[in-house]
Amino acid sequence: MPSVSEPIKAPVPSVEKDTRSKDKFAPTYYVVCWNDPVNLMVYVTHVFMKIFAWERQKAEKHMMEVHEKGKSVLVRESAEKAEFYVHQLQGYKLQATMEPVKQTGRGFQYQLTPQEAHSLRLLVAQFPVAVLSAIKISKTDPEMVEREKLLNEALAAHRKKLKRQAKVLVQPAKFKTSGSHRLFRISHEKREMMLQILNDIRVESWRVLGEPENLETCAFDLPQDQFKYFYLMYLAGEFECYFLNLDGPGEK
Repeated sequence: MPSVSEPIKAPVPSVEKDTRSKDKFAPTYYVVCWNDPVNLMVYVTHVFMKIFAWERQKAEKHMMEVHEKGKSVLVRESAEKAEFYVHQLQGYKLQATMEPVKQTGRGFQYQLTPQEAHSLRLLVAQFPVAVLSAIKISKTDPEMVEREKLLNEALAAHRKKLKRQAKVLVQPAKFKTSGSHRLFRISHEKREMMLQILNDIRVESWRVLGEPENLETCAFDLPQDQFKYFYLMYLAGEFECYFLNLDGPGEK
């Protein structure tokens, strides 16, 4: 974005061969947007709202981080989804990279009310809420067309894994009674799966609604066929924020 100071230069991402078992989920990655001297702030805000289904306030917050701090961590996703978002951001001429997330500790513990635990189980059971849309990178470059095919296949395979894991993540046995609350313990790996599922529910519901820019609509004013998706989008966003911003005991 135009600025008096020299913009921070985005690092060149390195690609390392994945030598781990294909049966395991790969580590998650941060999607990072870097400052540049070209794109206007209002344009960057618009792109963030368009790609991530964010409200204007959240999009502007990340835009200001890019402008003032030189970069902003936008989301954390699987390698396939992170690459997908990077391609989208670069398609809008923004400087974006993906960086692996470093994980420490044994896991996380969350304290939920019985109603919250019930809502989480019902929400995750809805995954996926829409048909996976194929991404388009290029229509003419043969190399990019092949890359597009491989990326779509990887996204479809990862989505199938998430669908299988969705029911396992929220089995009733995962919620332990503690007084009037339910303790939900989850490992780093499973937490990343949960965040990916919640984000997919939120974004897919937003797209079913027609990708509205105004997310402050009163849900009760919507037609019945749209109310469901608005509620799923809202609920997934609430749980996504909760799992990213720990309350209570937190990380072990």
